[in-house]
Amino acid sequence: MIKICFAVALIGVFCSCNSTTSSSESDLGVHSDYSVKKDKNCANVGDTLISFEFQDSLVGFKNSNNKIILPATYRMSFQDTMFNYGIVMNKEEDIIGIDLKGNFLYEVVVFDNGPDYITCNRFRITKNGKIGFANGNTGCIEVSPELSYAEPFSDGLAVFCLGGKRQTMGEHSTWTGGKWGVLDTLGKVIVEPIYSSIESFENGKATALLGNKKVTIDKTGRIIK
Repeated sequence: MIKICFAVALIGVFCSCNSTTSSSESDLGVHSDYSVKKDKNCANVGDTLISFEFQDSLVGFKNSNNKIILPATYRMSFQDTMFNYGIVMNKEEDIIGIDLKGNFLYEVVVFDNGPDYITCNRFRITKNGKIGFANGNTGCIEVSPELSYAEPFSDGLAVFCLGGKRQTMGEHSTWTGGKWGVLDTLGKVIVEPIYSSIESFENGKATALLGNKKVTIDKTGRIIK
């Protein structure tokens, strides 16, 4: 059984940016806020569940009284203990998030042959081919899966793209085209998607391409050089 340690690294970046959206951006479905109103049942903590292996190496979950709650139907579990949610591989070999009752929550973006890494207490999820982010502690969706593409959070911010397409080069792939912007951990857009590309933030700065001009922006979206 593969085990991945889910680290918690909370970084609060609570900024918003108001600007006029052009008609071309509107066609892409641009919003200034991709945050999600929490469902009242989200992270409704019950008894913790412990994984166990059964015949054919399938995995299920028991409660603290050793009672089977989720039968051994999963090919793999990516943690020994489920608190609010779990990430498992189902029979179709999809990596998915489930709640403590085994209900499907979302597909998890695959990275390095496993579930997406948690950074800034967020990990990437996918629904209907679109990208969003879930909370690493609770499993609740924090950023609505409406983005064409998004990089993992770095320095408290995530670079995202609307439009564009995946370009594959051997075993590796990149996302090209579209309009690029930046959002915070709560889904508020900090930098409007007007750029041709943006690199991930590091030390409060990121390199971006505005048309054919390379610029450096800070965490408020201000061009500093």
